[in-house]
Amino acid sequence: MKKKKLLIFFPKINFGGIEKNFYWLVSKLISRNKHQLDIISLEYPSNKIFSNKNIRMIKLKKKIKRFKENDFLANLNIFFLLIKFFYKNKKNYSYIISFKSHILILLMVFFFKLKVIIRISNYYGYNKYENKFYKFIINLLKFNIYKSFSYKIVSPSQELSIELKKKYNLYNVWIPNPIEDYIIKKSNQKIIKKKNIFWNLLSVGRLTLQKNHELTILAISRLVKYHNITNLRLKIVGDGDLKIKLLKMIKSLKLEKYVKIMGNLNPHNLLKKSDIYISSSLYEGMPNSLLEMICYKKVIISTKCKTGPKEVLKNGKYGILIEQNNLLELTSAILKVMKNYDKYQKNFEIDQQHLKKFNSNYIFQKYKKLLK
Repeated sequence: MKKKKLLIFFPKINFGGIEKNFYWLVSKLISRNKHQLDIISLEYPSNKIFSNKNIRMIKLKKKIKRFKENDFLANLNIFFLLIKFFYKNKKNYSYIISFKSHILILLMVFFFKLKVIIRISNYYGYNKYENKFYKFIINLLKFNIYKSFSYKIVSPSQELSIELKKKYNLYNVWIPNPIEDYIIKKSNQKIIKKKNIFWNLLSVGRLTLQKNHELTILAISRLVKYHNITNLRLKIVGDGDLKIKLLKMIKSLKLEKYVKIMGNLNPHNLLKKSDIYISSSLYEGMPNSLLEMICYKKVIISTKCKTGPKEVLKNGKYGILIEQNNLLELTSAILKVMKNYDKYQKNFEIDQQHLKKFNSNYIFQKYKKLLK
């Protein structure tokens, strides 16, 4: 049987939730030995998965030093590189899957007959830092391109999926982010009661405006200075454009002893050792870290931003939901958990039925159906 040839478009593969889903899908596709994968990117990290015989890495020869999604010249450069690539390879692929910068790859459909599946990873909406009217017009234009040129659209959150259909008449398929089986199995283990009086707090996410780590750092500052709680440590796993700004903030607040930025690393050891997980995001798609944290049976505090946290935590059944960018509410939530940790940990114990829809094999069946 002839293998289906797929192309995955991911301009810059870094370290984060989107990349995690990318690696998961690639490993699932090649494990079946029914697909030949080409992955096209400007740059990518070394990973043993790329050495598989069913994967061919195609590196675009860029004239730009650093790719940024909102940089017009960078995108123009990629546009012409893609035109050149598809002119030579237009008949090679059954499907193309786009993980980021969808407009660039969808414009290729205008010139070549391609079936492009795009995956919308984050909530498209506006927050207080952006002009609402401008954002609405941009989204209207963007989603019209999505609607006109994409073969299928995947949304990781049911909330996001419904909103895209209602607001923009954008039909899409809801396929949640997966939780690996070995993590789901941890949800069957007994709750390990907290034994020490030291508090380990954890946040995982890129150091960007979206993740709003400043709020969590300010909450730690209030706990230390106004509530005299010094037996705590916050570890932030991630990297990004705001790293220098956040380090300066930690220094100016004299929190070097209490807050550490860990960089990009596998957070699972830290997840196991943490007591409280904090997500202070302004917006999300379907946060992988929350999905995993509920399996580890630790207490979660998250903003009820769009989209994902309310869905994962079942409107507060499996964690504390707070308003976006509310420093006092976040500080108060941490204090409440510290005062009655065992109660919160027991109350938020996960229901196995809720986890079934995030099962890795179940979700891959949805992708298989999509790629038929």
